Amino acid sequence: MCSLTGVFALEKRQGIHGVTFRSLQSVELKLPREALWRLINPNPLWMSYVGGRTTGEDYIDSFFKLSQDLIDTRAPIKTDAPINPEKDGRLIAFCPGRVMFEGFVKSQTESFFDASDCPPPEFWVGQANGELISFIPNEYISVAQLGVECNVTDTLRWL
Repeated sequence: MCSLTGVFALEKRQGIHGVTFRSLQSVELKLPREALWRLINPNPLWMSYVGGRTTGEDYIDSFFKLSQDLIDTRAPIKTDAPINPEKDGRLIAFCPGRVMFEGFVKSQTESFFDASDCPPPEFWVGQANGELISFIPNEYISVAQLGVECNVTDTLRWL
């Protein structure tokens, strides 16, 4: 397991493939479950896939562009104290290239993840090595763990 402090230190030294975690401060730690999936429609990877069949654009490239645009434009949350990445949650990686669009993880996590196993966009913080990185607040660690355990194609993993 990679600590978030280690990720920040490595980013400052090497750049981790263009990942920037400045958007960590735009993650709402106490976001109620009913507020998830409001930034974009659920299933953005599937929508990229369907759109790519029409336009000829690579759906994974389209998904990564969409996710980075959302990360770059999301406003920081005003908090009394900055997020402490070591105690306030964990990083999870989502690999869209392994998705089978079967919806099992969604059904097992009561729609915390979408039908493509994608974490809620409210928690996206960056991209690295063909994976979307999300910061999962402690409140959602148990449901996210269930998603990691039940996905059969290794689309989700803790960092």
